[in-house]
Amino acid sequence: MRRALLAALLCAGPGARGQALEVRTSTPAPAQTRAVTVGYEVRNPGADAQVFEPTLVLPSGWTMLVPPTNERVEGGQVRSGMFVVVPSGSVLAGTYAGVLRVAGGLEVPFPLVVARRPALGVVVADAPRASAGDYAARFMVTNEGNVAEDVRFGALSNLGALLDVQPSTARLAPGAQVEVVVRVTLPDAVATEQHAVQLTAKGAATASASAVTTVPTRRGVSGAATLPVRVEVSGGTGGVDGRVTGAGTLPGGLKFRVQLDRRTPLVAVEGSRWVGSAGVLAVGRVPGNAVTVPGVKLTYRGDAWAVDGAVGWRAAERAGVLLGVAAQASPAPGVRLMADARWQAGALAWAADAQWARPLRGGAWQLQATASGEPSGVMNVRAAGQVHAAAVGAHAEYAASIEPGGMVWDARVDGTWTPGAWAFGVGAHAGTTRLRPWPELEVNASGAYRWAGGAALKVASVARTRFGVQPPDVEARVTLDVPGAVRVRHELLWASASGSVAYNATAQMSAWGGALGVRGGVSASPAAEPQVRVGASWAGPVTSRLTVKAAVGTERLGVAPWTLDAQGEYRFTPSSTVGLSSSFALGGEGVRLNSLRVTYRTSLSVPLPDRSAARVSGRVLDEAGAPVAGLRVVLGARSAVTDARGVYTFEGVPAGTQVIAVDLAALGVERVAFPGLGTPLVVQPGAVATRDFLVMRAATITGVVRAPDGTPVRGLLLELTDETGSVTRTFSGAQGTFAFRGLVPGPYRLRGVPESLGGGPFDVTLPSPTLEVPSGATVPVAVTVTAVERQIQLQDGGTLTPLTPPTGP
Repeated sequence: MRRALLAALLCAGPGARGQALEVRTSTPAPAQTRAVTVGYEVRNPGADAQVFEPTLVLPSGWTMLVPPTNERVEGGQVRSGMFVVVPSGSVLAGTYAGVLRVAGGLEVPFPLVVARRPALGVVVADAPRASAGDYAARFMVTNEGNVAEDVRFGALSNLGALLDVQPSTARLAPGAQVEVVVRVTLPDAVATEQHAVQLTAKGAATASASAVTTVPTRRGVSGAATLPVRVEVSGGTGGVDGRVTGAGTLPGGLKFRVQLDRRTPLVAVEGSRWVGSAGVLAVGRVPGNAVTVPGVKLTYRGDAWAVDGAVGWRAAERAGVLLGVAAQASPAPGVRLMADARWQAGALAWAADAQWARPLRGGAWQLQATASGEPSGVMNVRAAGQVHAAAVGAHAEYAASIEPGGMVWDARVDGTWTPGAWAFGVGAHAGTTRLRPWPELEVNASGAYRWAGGAALKVASVARTRFGVQPPDVEARVTLDVPGAVRVRHELLWASASGSVAYNATAQMSAWGGALGVRGGVSASPAAEPQVRVGASWAGPVTSRLTVKAAVGTERLGVAPWTLDAQGEYRFTPSSTVGLSSSFALGGEGVRLNSLRVTYRTSLSVPLPDRSAARVSGRVLDEAGAPVAGLRVVLGARSAVTDARGVYTFEGVPAGTQVIAVDLAALGVERVAFPGLGTPLVVQPGAVATRDFLVMRAATITGVVRAPDGTPVRGLLLELTDETGSVTRTFSGAQGTFAFRGLVPGPYRLRGVPESLGGGPFDVTLPSPTLEVPSGATVPVAVTVTAVERQIQLQDGGTLTPLTPPTGP
């Protein structure tokens, strides 16, 4: 709390006993609330009573909410009080000076501190309720805070549509607004009819809003059901490669999945209880025991069990035909049993696995046992268990392979404890191998602490030894993570065997619209020269279609060459991209190309037969009832042109709800069609659906928003609702003007949203909320915004109570 101690002489009259009043004011530290409370204390050190009659002089834009009180201060008495002032929405963050005037000419200055209050607001200004093709959504972004903001805009699509955001950045003063337009290019196939575009504005504050538009479920050029297929082709210094993947639902409800490439081609068809697959597939269910071979497999599933049967071929191992069966069951909650058997080259391989898991208070425990036999006669066994509850966890595991010439084994145990911000771990691992029959032992321990701000410190060490053969080898690692606008990690490593010490540091931050990374390190050991490592990387969007990632660095500064890795991807349609990845060595010999690869990816829609396809047709007429020829009508991803009779027809339309409309580009700006995009068309299987359109001259509503004194009001959100319930939005501009263009003639409801202005409260007055808009007409509207006054009554010892607004002068 800041205090300003000011003593002044206040003339109390000609009497000799009149002495100085001592006045002290205090202003609290900046708060995020708009109102500022200033306390004061008045002390009369003399014997005569004096009257304290203060008045306030406030900076421009400030108003008094609770005034200071006049009071009589007796000799030797101390009185205290407070007053509350509030800045208008246009007052910026900073420190302002006010003056407390007292009778007799005394002026006591006091500070008024307005804290930084970054705030952004995003609302949907305009977006089509439905669209048969690509469209644009408009958003209005307002700086609702009291500091200037450098704002970045980004958009997301729930359907993976290609989004072009303009502008991508803006600097907004307090109260300033900017219109952001998101142009949407829909993909060839979508999974839902509801397309949500979310615009996010990010500066010191973040805000977002979503516009939802109904779009058709596109099913290819034929209108029939399709199988979405993803195609990837790449070529470069490592050769040429390709990959085709797809998944969808076939007629009759069967699910289909395909993956075609050089290494793991696979085709699978799935019914309600069975799955059939062919290609390179896994035979076996027990973890660690399955093999991948080319072949065919059939799976049948029950409610809590499943069985597999497979036939494969292992030509590379000259094992010939492989026959495999597998089963899995869950006879009780938390219990899972699996068993595999494979017959190949005249020998049997088998495996079995049992798992049992149960919940505990604040955690759970799990047991697992596995056994398997190989055609060579080797038998493997494994047992493991783990438990975690609250802040404690433990894990133990033992595995062994029993061979005709002996046995190798492996055992490990570890535990963790996380009390609050601390974390501790200990573990031990011992075992033998076929090449090293002497047991090896490894012991590790770690500890970590995480601060409330996100910083974390971790210390870990491990010691290894071979009993009777090798002395212990100890390694230690210390890691410190520091969060913030620049995220930094420090790492220190030490190894006793080589005597080496290494230090590494990395920093991550946001820069130039992307992510910038910087790294550096140094290492030294008695047997080698010190090595210095440096590098930097950046990844982010260059435009809405192009993203780039680049990294440069060297592992031995001054000795090893620098390496430059660059990757880029350009999206020229929502479903098609071309990518480039390259690596170069930069050194004394110049620039050497290490690798280069170009990859093309696209999505296709393979038509599938659909006996439920229907026909959609209709006529397009003008206001006089005459046919309109040569007009384009859009249905999903397809279009048709009206003939001389104004008739259009679509064949092979899938059943369901469709979005159909007259092409807006063909209508131009002077004509509109009714019904518009907001009216869906329900198509029955195998039937004929009809939709007629009426083409009319477009109407316009224009207006000006003003205050009662005629001053233009900027930033008022206006909503226009037609008779179908579709809402169109816009904001008043810098001169208070607004316009709704391209309207279908008919009745509309217009309303202003006073909350969009901020501050307030305000009343919005229109001549009439209902407007009748004739064909081709321009209807003017005058909108008045009035600030609503409020009276407050301060009750001693009580609260502030709102009263009815005044009605008289």
